[in-house]
Amino acid sequence: KHLNLRITPGMEFAQRTISYATKNGPYEGWQVGPDKIKTQNLLCIPISVPVYLKWSANRERNYRPYLLVGGGVAVNVNPSKVEDYVQTKVFDGFVEGGLGCDFYFSWFKFCPQLTYRVGFVNQLKTIDTYTNPLPEQQVFTGPMNKMLNRALVLTFNFE
Repeated sequence: KHLNLRITPGMEFAQRTISYATKNGPYEGWQVGPDKIKTQNLLCIPISVPVYLKWSANRERNYRPYLLVGGGVAVNVNPSKVEDYVQTKVFDGFVEGGLGCDFYFSWFKFCPQLTYRVGFVNQLKTIDTYTNPLPEQQVFTGPMNKMLNRALVLTFNFE
């Protein structure tokens, strides 16, 4: 009565902005200023398939709050370009937890939910220096050892 298994596939639109302080030479310090910062915008359009275990409270009038926990996979349909400073992988796995509320109307049910997603697949694609020897990419990805997804997701379901 109170426990459900849900599969809610969806498409998301997100943008990550990565900023870097540049260095003019090997013996100069890091230059931080508006003209010395390089940025890269990574547009992500993942199709995600989460599987939730949903625990609902009793229905009171026309609403029913719930908690959910689960996980799933995501596939980015907008892969990184070769000339990007940082390149990301296509697949990701994640775990998720959150809360929501079912609002009952005469013709449909409206279910807003807020979840926190934690990715566990390293999204940083390592760049092979022999096949892609762009020095800018090696400067920006050299200090990074991994990049994980963290997201606060607001979802509106209509049933």
